[in-house]
Amino acid sequence: MRLTSLPSARLSILGLASGLVASLLLSSPASAARPSAPGGFTGHGFDTCVAPDQATMDAWNLTSPFSAIGIYVSGSSRYCGDALQPNLSKQWVAQNAANGWRFLPIHVGRQAPCFVNNPSSRVQKQLMSRSAKTARSQARSEAKETIAALKKYGFGKHSTSYLDIEYYTRSSACDRIVLEFVDAWTEYLHAKGYKSGLYGSGSAAIQA
Repeated sequence: MRLTSLPSARLSILGLASGLVASLLLSSPASAARPSAPGGFTGHGFDTCVAPDQATMDAWNLTSPFSAIGIYVSGSSRYCGDALQPNLSKQWVAQNAANGWRFLPIHVGRQAPCFVNNPSSRVQKQLMSRSAKTARSQARSEAKETIAALKKYGFGKHSTSYLDIEYYTRSSACDRIVLEFVDAWTEYLHAKGYKSGLYGSGSAAIQA
């Protein structure tokens, strides 16, 4: 998986960092008094399905090179949704922001029309419509959902939410819908004063 920031409409998606343990190069002013998503720094970050408890976060803070954490804040396709996040709360975010952590709020919603679910997975991901018009409407609805989650966890305007697009077998038709979806997602977030990013496979969404 890779992370990238997204410009306004008609985007071209470029990989910025690598993997589940990502090396992040980010550039926006950090704010010490509020959660930074992601905030300005050059460093390392990671994500984990369930936000760690405070003792674990404190241990990582003292003994690891990591200073940013991905948190799964919204989306119907999260493997670890709200019911499986006993630690994640506005207070948890505030405490770890005070300890110097930056955050990568991740939204896992509809996936590419050609994405193939693992039938044995307890989470069967919804797919984008193959209609560009409908896919764009779905993207705006999901962008609205992630803004609500950002507010819930204490992230203000100009915060970034990362759209998780899992690996899919590429085709021109599938790529077109993914780009329409990401484009509409980005337009909506930017119109509401937020920033957007993409968390995706280097061989699929990043190259689309």
